[in-house]
Amino acid sequence: MFRSAKRRAHQLLTPPRLANAHSSRHLAPPTLQQQQQRWYRAVPPAAAPVNLNVMFGSQTGTAMGFAQQLGKMARKKSIKARVVDLEEFEPADMLGKPSEVYVFVQATFGQGEGTDNAKGFFEWLKANEREDDKSRFSPLRFAVFGLGMSQTYPARYQAAAKWVEKRMLELGAQEIVERGEGDDNGDIETNFEEWVDKLFPKLQELDDTSSASENKDVGARTTTAAAVEEEKLFSLKVLPRTDVKQLAASRPFDPTRAVDIRNPYPAPLLTKVELHTQTSTRSCKHIELDISNAPNMRYMTGDYLGVFPRNHPELVTQYAERLGLPLDTVMDFNVKPDTKVTLPFATPCTLGTYLAHYADLSAPLKKAHLSSLLPFVARPAEKEQLESVIADNEVVKRMVDEEQILLDVMNRYASIDVPLGGFVELAPPLQPRYYSISSSDRVHPQHIHLTVGLTQHKTRADRLHRGVCSDYLCNRVEVGDRVPIFVKNSLFKLPDSSHPIVMIAAGTGLAPFRAFVQDRTYLHDHEGKMLGGTVLYFGCYHQDQDFLYRDELAKEIDRGNLQLVTAFSHAQEERVFVQHKLMQNADRIWHLIHHEDANLYVCGATQMAMGVEDALVSIVEKCGKMERPLAEQYIRTLKEKNHYQEDKFG
Repeated sequence: MFRSAKRRAHQLLTPPRLANAHSSRHLAPPTLQQQQQRWYRAVPPAAAPVNLNVMFGSQTGTAMGFAQQLGKMARKKSIKARVVDLEEFEPADMLGKPSEVYVFVQATFGQGEGTDNAKGFFEWLKANEREDDKSRFSPLRFAVFGLGMSQTYPARYQAAAKWVEKRMLELGAQEIVERGEGDDNGDIETNFEEWVDKLFPKLQELDDTSSASENKDVGARTTTAAAVEEEKLFSLKVLPRTDVKQLAASRPFDPTRAVDIRNPYPAPLLTKVELHTQTSTRSCKHIELDISNAPNMRYMTGDYLGVFPRNHPELVTQYAERLGLPLDTVMDFNVKPDTKVTLPFATPCTLGTYLAHYADLSAPLKKAHLSSLLPFVARPAEKEQLESVIADNEVVKRMVDEEQILLDVMNRYASIDVPLGGFVELAPPLQPRYYSISSSDRVHPQHIHLTVGLTQHKTRADRLHRGVCSDYLCNRVEVGDRVPIFVKNSLFKLPDSSHPIVMIAAGTGLAPFRAFVQDRTYLHDHEGKMLGGTVLYFGCYHQDQDFLYRDELAKEIDRGNLQLVTAFSHAQEERVFVQHKLMQNADRIWHLIHHEDANLYVCGATQMAMGVEDALVSIVEKCGKMERPLAEQYIRTLKEKNHYQEDKFG
């Protein structure tokens, strides 16, 4: 979400903005003394007391959505509540207000760290080390709901939420309900609902005013459009085009600020080349972006690139038609005073700009979306049908499995009439997509390379699903167009060049390892560094269709800089994957990881990474002559030492 350009120009930096502004490597971070002077200064208390503060740390918008949902539920139950983006956090929001309750809805990102918008809050919590700090926290009451993916990232599951809980308890704050865990590999909405069922009775015990309210059913839903209007976090005006002198730019860039998720740099597209051969039915593009004129924008080998995509024009038109508004409708937004949430986008802007740049029109359907649409169903029969769908988790799951989106539901229930303001609050914000950078900063300091596989398929509901960012990059941007980007630092880093490494990838998972090979070759050629063994296990469908960067890798093999083992899964009747090749070379792998202390890196789809880990455990069990539990512990120890790192997706 982006604050308006006008608001951005006139607001002072809060601690989180200060932290984000100094996150680039060219800026020196403030000293702890400077931070504490800023954070501990006296701030007048708010005039109106607030009982519940829902603070969210969100990277993809999911945590923000749950936070907004929780705020609405609280207000319906006569509990005063506000929703706070942790980037807007001020210490005065917490310290000196013992009568309030703070709920943290916190996602985990990257290698287990907090989200970008929570950086400043995390630094502030870390900075509270003095004895009198604990006295400030002891009256505080809090709860935590974490978000994560238990199967995709088991080692770092809920890491950020666990840290917030642990740190608050260390500082003496009082936890009112056990931490909730939302698992995006399972039924995260049910996880949230079950945790809320525990939270609200505790809140109502603490809230004196709630005891006087009636019908405080935890699962109660807003059923009228008028009531929904009262719960909105934003106020919207539709303006005549003649009244607007200048429309806000989409993704406006401020060259005086650091390049980050809040201020992406519009990088010119230099190169776009197809990596698959003509015999392939799929597509993967090599893309190069120019950052030579980006103010102080740098990256390091192994980092991610955040890309803000644009929705497909066909989908934009379909939503505008369903809303019954022309694309040149001008909209202007303001945040309501009882919230501390950034504006969803720079305004005034047209409906077309909002739908193309700021709303995730193809986001997976969630149960909360159905509940939010319910008040806008005009026909009683359709309303009853939708209520029965919401009550049946199996039906909702089937709709999710069919990859249905908001538009599908709005079209199925023809009497749904969502006002523009309601739709903006309902639709998830279009978040950046992250790609592993496939170039070395030593070799290409002024350019960033990406390896982007096109996602496109027919859903079970017979709708063409296009990956919003892969379609944007592969099919719709052309050389010379500008793409809004920023660098996201990663812990997926190389050891010393003399240290051996084993890289295991399939498909576009090759991206960071292409950068690794470039980096180590540069150190050898230009700095005279000795190279440890550089081993790559790479899998794809066919040698003559989707063998990415084949010629480039062959050159490094010829120069003695790379050892390559390939697995072409569809080249024979029986499927062969990289984990099978690992097992075939079990003795060599064991020698590398046990005797040469090689670092292991895995990048690719979650299923592939799970298969690789199972193969590695089997190798340790066989070659190390260990029982299975000891072999599993051996692999866990490698991960704890950062000698086994994974970057999984899908």
